[in-house]
Amino acid sequence: MGEPSVASPAAWAAVGAAVRMLHDAPLPPWPRQSLDEVTSRLDAECEWLVTNGALSTDLVTRNREVAAAALRPWKPVFTHGDLQITHVFVDGDEVTGVIDWSEAGQGDALFRISARFF
Repeated sequence: MGEPSVASPAAWAAVGAAVRMLHDAPLPPWPRQSLDEVTSRLDAECEWLVTNGALSTDLVTRNREVAAAALRPWKPVFTHGDLQITHVFVDGDEVTGVIDWSEAGQGDALFRISARFF
């Protein structure tokens, strides 16, 4: 965290290939929340934050605008749910393991990758 990766470019390519393979796997059978449900819950939370003076209206409004990018329509894929560099084990240029699957399920591939690695 906060330091350059010691993994080689080939190791990073292997991680990318493993993630693409995961996203191509069949979707798990358990349901996911609809986009409308997520949006509704987020809007309610934003309203609560402003109404109760927990955060400024400007801050909540700006962050709600940022969140809109994740609330676009997307094709669900199988995702790890908490993929981060510390959950991927690499030996040389080969992925040898991925841990912490507790949040795995249907998700947005772009959001999961960008939220954890960038």
